[in-house]
Amino acid sequence: MTAQKNILDNIFKKRSDILRNVMKEYSINSLKKLSELSGIDPSKLSLVMSGKTTLNESNARQIETKLNLPLYYLDGISKQGHKIPVYTIESYKNKEELFHIDMDANEDSFFIIITESIAKSSLQEGTKALFIPMENISLLKLNDICLVKYKNLHHIVDYKITLFKNNHLEINLANATLIGKCISIHL
Repeated sequence: MTAQKNILDNIFKKRSDILRNVMKEYSINSLKKLSELSGIDPSKLSLVMSGKTTLNESNARQIETKLNLPLYYLDGISKQGHKIPVYTIESYKNKEELFHIDMDANEDSFFIIITESIAKSSLQEGTKALFIPMENISLLKLNDICLVKYKNLHHIVDYKITLFKNNHLEINLANATLIGKCISIHL
């Protein structure tokens, strides 16, 4: 089991545990009520609470938004904040941090500023993509935005089951090294 899988497993477990506590704190006495407040199907919530499935990224953020919780609250992210390094795709290779952003995020997270040279990806120029380190391709879902290394260069691409792809490049999975997965986009 890789370190990244352990991190994700811990986050998924935390999400359901923290969600139980949120339900108690907010006097949400049933999954039906949570469903009404969050807009998430009660059968999905039932599977999450029984441990038969995990609360995915979009559902976790949706619950946080609908219940006015801080971003990443369900992930159990420290409220102390961390200095998250910010790179361009070019400066990431040598880990030459441009600056950092103090925020509540995983300590291993990092930002890539989307510059004109990579704006042909699914991200707009000028945005900052927040990545978590990840090496295991089997943890990706269709269209996840990823940072990969291919032919000694770093690329931001979408995961497409059999390949990584952006508007100007297609890379066979076997020929690329997965570095990280984008978990949020900031303007």
